[in-house]
Amino acid sequence: LPATMPVYAPRVATQAALGAMHRTLIAPIEVALGDVDSLVVVPHGPLHGVPFHALYDDRSGSYLVDRTRVR
Repeated sequence: LPATMPVYAPRVATQAALGAMHRTLIAPIEVALGDVDSLVVVPHGPLHGVPFHALYDDRSGSYLVDRTRVR
């Protein structure tokens, strides 16, 4: 890492990317999900590479796996 780059910069960038995916994939259906105990994800195509359990909710400051079990 460059000397001027804070050590936490990769974490911030990762959370920003995971937050963007959460806003795109989970936030639109969040009301319908309610307080589910488990979420089963059947990804198709490029979504196979998405770490759904690690999607980050900027509003609550938590990961999807902190809220519900992701399968």
